[in-house]
Amino acid sequence: MPTKKKRSSGRPAEIDPQKLLDIAEALFADRGCAATTHRELARRARCNLAMISYHFGSKEGLYKATLARCFGRVRAAFDCNEDNTEECVRKDWPELATTDERRFAAIIFKVGKILILDEHMHKIYSREMLAGGRQAVALLSNSETGVMSPLRAFLEGMAAEGKFRKGIDWRLGLITIMGPLVYSCLNGPVIRDVYGFGKTDEKYIRQLCLHLTRTMFEGWKA
Repeated sequence: MPTKKKRSSGRPAEIDPQKLLDIAEALFADRGCAATTHRELARRARCNLAMISYHFGSKEGLYKATLARCFGRVRAAFDCNEDNTEECVRKDWPELATTDERRFAAIIFKVGKILILDEHMHKIYSREMLAGGRQAVALLSNSETGVMSPLRAFLEGMAAEGKFRKGIDWRLGLITIMGPLVYSCLNGPVIRDVYGFGKTDEKYIRQLCLHLTRTMFEGWKA
């Protein structure tokens, strides 16, 4: 009597962790971590449930890795210095008078573009902040994934060189700068419909970065 072949479930036993991250990123952006189940992740990835635990320990571990990858895109933009040379920033930011101003605008423009225009990053970060931001704080504080380090270093350097007026606290400056960028990420419809700026697109982000740079340099310089 011929043996019965076991019907395949159609799910491979193995999966590339990067593919699982791609699928998780889309689901976490659309639904958030709490509303995304292990089973849905496995179904979308066409893999065994055990693969999530094997590669990431748990759904929460997969979420943390996904968030770290999102922040990694911001850090990668920071670490790319090809477009931060004096010649490039002079060409890209002709409205600004000094190299310090142009470099500063270039740095915060990189943050704004990814934070606001990267759809998955935008949604995941928004959900994370509304949920309390515990994982984001841990990643922002981490030396490998933290995206505040370049801005901190820039402002600390300016303070050490005496370029700020006495009594100016660069840490409050960092909050002052990041606040409008994060607000623009979380409140696009308000910026569009209440303040009348239209889309929070690249043009808007550039305008915002010019405003923040001018405000800081004109109000804080020694």
